[in-house]
Amino acid sequence: MRKVLLGNELLIVFVRIADTTFGIDIRNVVSVQDYTGVRTVPLAPDYMNSIISCQGEILTIFDMKTYFNYTGEASASEKKIIYLTHPRLHTGILVDKVINIDYVLQSCIESIPEEETDKIEAGFCTDMFVLQEDTPGIYCLDTKKIEGFVDALDLS
Repeated sequence: MRKVLLGNELLIVFVRIADTTFGIDIRNVVSVQDYTGVRTVPLAPDYMNSIISCQGEILTIFDMKTYFNYTGEASASEKKIIYLTHPRLHTGILVDKVINIDYVLQSCIESIPEEETDKIEAGFCTDMFVLQEDTPGIYCLDTKKIEGFVDALDLS
């Protein structure tokens, strides 16, 4: 059964990178791809050293786990590439797992607390989803910040 949106909800893709859960607004996602057919790019930074052909485009893959210095290995069958929307850049982010896709009330979105703004993850996020009181918030990935970071690398 299809859910009727109330106008105050966002559809969010929840992903796991190492032990951290992130949310991505689905309006910023072109597709979710399996982590197959990935090719390594020599001499590129270790967090940006992979590409994949997707929907007729070559995607540069941003490995946030490597960039954030997270540890732990994910199951190869669960790894996914989230292809982000951008008119000029063709970028995907590598995630360990897509947890689910669900609706979140806009009232559950809060600014990142001051004590967390120095974390490296916060550089790619502006808000958090706080889904239940007394539980850690879920970082809301800001795809514009990711795209700005990738664009500034000038990997051409």
